[in-house]
Amino acid sequence: MRKHISEKSPVFQNTSSRSFRFFKIFFSVLVLLSLAAFILSRINISKYAIVPGDAFSVEGLIGLPKKYPNTKDGKVDMVDVQLIQMSMLEYPYYAWIDSNDQIYSSSEITGVATPAQYQEQGVIDMANARQAATYVALKMLGYHVRAIPSGVVVYQPQLGSPAALELADNYVISAVDGKKGGTFGALGNLIKSKKAGQDVILTVHDFGSNKEKYISMNLGAERVITRGKKQYLYCFPVNEYQQYPLYKVHNFVQGCLGLIYAPYLGGSEPYYTLANLPFKINLNAEGIIGPSAGLAFTLGLLDRLDKGNLTAGRQVAATGTMSMNGAVGPIGGVREKTVAVERAGASIFFVPEQNLASAEARNNGHLKIVGVTNIAQVIKYLETMGGKLITPHRK
Repeated sequence: MRKHISEKSPVFQNTSSRSFRFFKIFFSVLVLLSLAAFILSRINISKYAIVPGDAFSVEGLIGLPKKYPNTKDGKVDMVDVQLIQMSMLEYPYYAWIDSNDQIYSSSEITGVATPAQYQEQGVIDMANARQAATYVALKMLGYHVRAIPSGVVVYQPQLGSPAALELADNYVISAVDGKKGGTFGALGNLIKSKKAGQDVILTVHDFGSNKEKYISMNLGAERVITRGKKQYLYCFPVNEYQQYPLYKVHNFVQGCLGLIYAPYLGGSEPYYTLANLPFKINLNAEGIIGPSAGLAFTLGLLDRLDKGNLTAGRQVAATGTMSMNGAVGPIGGVREKTVAVERAGASIFFVPEQNLASAEARNNGHLKIVGVTNIAQVIKYLETMGGKLITPHRK
């Protein structure tokens, strides 16, 4: 016998009431979880995730005269990574779920630089990488291009030094009291001939600009700081940090700015002007910063300008810094870059020798990873694989 329940029945009323309470509780919990997620997503933590980016053809970023069309069968890929400052909501995913990512503290990524300074340094690094790639590729092809050092880039000087306190990171110093100092050594000699505390006039211009301006500065003094069994020299304003002894040469306290020479390792480096370029070359960074595209740009330029077939129809990828002498230097994020290269389908991946072990740790077995220390090794390897570099302009 079927039992009917009317809307006025106590059973019906109890069921309806329980459903309403459940819905109310469920909705309240959902709102609270959504609110908590929203708040956690707005709270950034002092950690960064480096995640695989993209590997893409560098040839499309190279602007050349029309007589140098991109007709090669193979291609050269450059590769990037994404640097993400994590929120509290994102941290569990990047730290525990996605095995392709690495977590670093902010100090490991930016050092003593502020986020704005770190961004500016990355722009400078990329500009230097493009310039070195242009110079090295043209020299290898036999063109008589010249690289003229015309100043020193202010790039993350010693913390607390006069340069750090008074000069912007994108300044290029070209002269002291009117005397040219195009290299780091020449500039250093000009400064060291001055006494600590002496006022000097620096001729500077913004990186990428030729408009000069003049800055009056009071030179600092080098002081000796002992850490364990080692001693270090730090440049400070003359009347500060007097608890540390002054560094003297023949009882003379030399002036200093606090610049550090360590190209691509957080220090200043020369600012070059290229001369005798045979034609206009435009390397488009596409918003990517940092120095690691140097090798890829160099290899891509060689492939585009060479009359041979350097890649022998292969898809190859490359990452690494490029110096004006053709040396390839180490980079960061190579594990994540290896993942990106594998996804893009490249057959060969050139990496700095110092990064080879890290790259191999992410190799799925289908990618040939080659560690190199200079561009000549890259060319030699490609030639053993059937590639050919023709240098008609070399005598």
